[in-house]
Amino acid sequence: MDKFAPDQITSVLTAMVSWAVRLLISGKQGSGALETVYGTAAEEVTQGKHASAREVAKKILPQIPNNTQFESDFAVANVGKAHLARYYLRAMERQEMNDPEPYQMTP
Repeated sequence: MDKFAPDQITSVLTAMVSWAVRLLISGKQGSGALETVYGTAAEEVTQGKHASAREVAKKILPQIPNNTQFESDFAVANVGKAHLARYYLRAMERQEMNDPEPYQMTP
């Protein structure tokens, strides 16, 4: 976090929320591959190989389900925890309403 400006940190963390949800819905969160990609990207940021959130995303996005795959997976997803299902649906609704922070949920 000390390698990026605050706006870049916000960008990366926001993207990570999206990536995590996409992987949870697609059922790929347990593969271990993402942990390796995250770890490698973090190491490369520390080494100065990535100077922006965009560069980090470029490294990680090939491991993340794209919009078409996510929509397909979401259509048949079974979310076992009601609070997570509500979160996903509210965040998507807020995104459609152009909320600047759709992932932020207040109690």
